[in-house]
Amino acid sequence: MDIFKGQNLLEFSYRFKTDENCKEYLAFLKLKTTYKCLKCNHTAYQSLKDYGR
Repeated sequence: MDIFKGQNLLEFSYRFKTDENCKEYLAFLKLKTTYKCLKCNHTAYQSLKDYGR
């Protein structure tokens, strides 16, 4: 991903100190895209508190 280009391991680990930080970021990226079921073309989805575990 271009967003992490030029970052070293210390910068990356500072940004994502916990699994929760990483899950929040991935959920944010996922919300920016349009969801569409490949099987039925349905566009509704459920957002879970635990980020879909």
